[in-house]
Amino acid sequence: MAERILRVDHAKHDRLEQVTFDNTRQVRRILYRVSSYWTIGVAALRRGVSLRSMLVTKFPFWFNDLPEPASISVELTDACNLKCVYCNNPGFANPRTFMTDELFDELIARLAAVRCPRIRVGGGEPTVHPKFDRFSKRLAECTPFLSIVTNGQWTNGKTIETLLEHYQLVEISVDAGGPAIYESSRRGGSYATLAENIVRLGERKRILRSRALINIRLMVRPSTVDRLTEERRRWSSHCDSIMPQYVMKRPETDYEDDVFHSPQVLAAQFPRCTLPFKDLQIRANGDVPLCQVTGSATDKARKVIIGSIERHSIAELWRSAALRTVRNAHRRRLNGDMEVCRGCSGR
Repeated sequence: MAERILRVDHAKHDRLEQVTFDNTRQVRRILYRVSSYWTIGVAALRRGVSLRSMLVTKFPFWFNDLPEPASISVELTDACNLKCVYCNNPGFANPRTFMTDELFDELIARLAAVRCPRIRVGGGEPTVHPKFDRFSKRLAECTPFLSIVTNGQWTNGKTIETLLEHYQLVEISVDAGGPAIYESSRRGGSYATLAENIVRLGERKRILRSRALINIRLMVRPSTVDRLTEERRRWSSHCDSIMPQYVMKRPETDYEDDVFHSPQVLAAQFPRCTLPFKDLQIRANGDVPLCQVTGSATDKARKVIIGSIERHSIAELWRSAALRTVRNAHRRRLNGDMEVCRGCSGR
């Protein structure tokens, strides 16, 4: 799955090994995650998510554009309780943004006008929002399949109850390799807290007979690829699925120790990306970016905002000229119409 190449860094005169992974090869991504995709996909179908919308998320170039997004990603806050070394979140401007009651009410009104098959809550770390429980309850009423991505560093005892009551899928991001690797990567995080919370979540799920799925997003570095079997043994009794996720070098960070490199980033090429065809992101201040990548850019030149839920309906945003242009550019490989995508690893 990973291809090893060697290069010479002329600035340091050191011989460095780079491990590349093409994040845009959808069939390969499915094959190494097939068990997780199957578990989550079956659950989504049972909740009423259409098979077509699920296929479009992986193979949008086979289909006409969807009239509404297959998924909507909601950022309750861009604040995070960790400073992961390979993430660009620590570079975000301060003070951090927490979605207000007024903006959240506007979001709920916008969601009521569409039937969104899936809503994914992310961030930042969404569980640090002071109204996480109430916001989660209201979002659950807007979609058949509500999911969340969290770092599992919960200190509020009510968080586990909220997750199991309102979410169909709880995805917890975990670095492979054990306590030392985890805590050196997740600065400010505690491996013991993470492990305790995962165990408690699984136990509470069994007690409540909750149908929420627990998926471990296993963050894998080149040095920890051979630990997948060990990690599966460690976590399998506490979750429903384990999904490997390669730790990629981000263009906006200087960190490049033991990470995978995208060939599109290395060569400043244009990926063939699926994001503009399937997902609409709503940020904590109401902004809607061209895609999740441009929305979280720390470089203002690469931060492309197409509108706001305070001024536009979801239908207007999804059918906007900016999104239609970039979709057409990815379909027809019109590089001049997607310059912002140059050097991105894609999805």
